[in-house]
Amino acid sequence: EVGGDEACTNGQVVRIPDVGDDPLAKSLAWGYLSHEAAHVRFTDFQASQATFAKGGLVRSVLNILEDVRIEKAIIGTYPGTRSTLDEVLRWLLDQGTISAPKEGDSPPGVLGNALLVMARHRYRRQVFLKKVALEAERVLRKTFPPSFVHRLLGLLTEVPGLASTQETADLAERIVALIQDEAKESPPPSEKPAAPDEAEGDGEGADQPEE
Repeated sequence: EVGGDEACTNGQVVRIPDVGDDPLAKSLAWGYLSHEAAHVRFTDFQASQATFAKGGLVRSVLNILEDVRIEKAIIGTYPGTRSTLDEVLRWLLDQGTISAPKEGDSPPGVLGNALLVMARHRYRRQVFLKKVALEAERVLRKTFPPSFVHRLLGLLTEVPGLASTQETADLAERIVALIQDEAKESPPPSEKPAAPDEAEGDGEGADQPEE
């Protein structure tokens, strides 16, 4: 099916967006189709839906990592798909749909955008993302403690060895667990000390389709 403004599949039907009269329409259509066909061929939808049901953050991380895995797989089978898959990412970059996070963005927003461009640059070998991936890593390091970033990048080195959707889902859950651990370890914001008369009081009042 063709229509709307996003590409998705449920494993039975593929939908790609209507790219209209864009000069790159043919390449974009083939790129979107190659990506969704890769999901049909290589994604275990039962495994992905089970992970999606656990929440939005793990779903987002799984989508990012699974997209890298299945694109690498389809390129291995059909090397010619690399050019049109890359064309879609270049186009999304030019359109501003994909970008590096900015300092001051919410931590989940920084993490999601950084994972997207860094994983694609490092492990999908999309070299045209180098500049935006470097900026994403810089903002990631500004937003999170060094120990967290070190452990996160260590987990990401497992991406090239992912062989199934279940393995990808397991890695996504480990990344989310790392985030949750970081949230617990981070000290709470310092509170303004109570005035002497206040301190002496009695204490009262104290799914989805794959994309």
